[in-house]
Amino acid sequence: GKTTLLDVICDPGDRSRPEVRQRAFELWDEHFAGEDLPLRDVNDAAMAAHFCTGYLLADRNYASALAILDHFISHPDLSRAEKTGVMASRSERVGCLLRLGRTGEAGEEGAKVLDWTRTHDRKIAALLLRAPLAEHALLQKPTAAAPEPLVDLSWTAARAIWRGVRRTNETRSTY
Repeated sequence: GKTTLLDVICDPGDRSRPEVRQRAFELWDEHFAGEDLPLRDVNDAAMAAHFCTGYLLADRNYASALAILDHFISHPDLSRAEKTGVMASRSERVGCLLRLGRTGEAGEEGAKVLDWTRTHDRKIAALLLRAPLAEHALLQKPTAAAPEPLVDLSWTAARAIWRGVRRTNETRSTY
């Protein structure tokens, strides 16, 4: 029979099969793309977006991954979604924006990733945000000046992870 979203989730070994990949995108198109998104459960939409963006990120198709993430984040019930999924989606969005050279938007989105009142939630969000920020930094020339919004975001994330970290005037603002 047809592969369902549950099949994709339950058997990680199947995710590399071309027909599973194809079915993940079919499920997204059938149930979550377009105007049907508000009719769907926000956590189901998060899961479908996660799988599709995973494939697109592996293909380095950042613009298409960003489009899916933007659509998911527009869900009217986003505030009711499982928070770690939202944090992960917004962190992936930061990575896409950075890869597309949209550092200003990436800084703004990163601030949204860290916008949690509970210390524990901010730490989890910062840990998820750490990967796209580190990947971006590794792709830059070591002597290049880092954009101030990304420097600020990196320090905010570091403080959320390691309490007591202080930024000084001597701190490097290069990659």
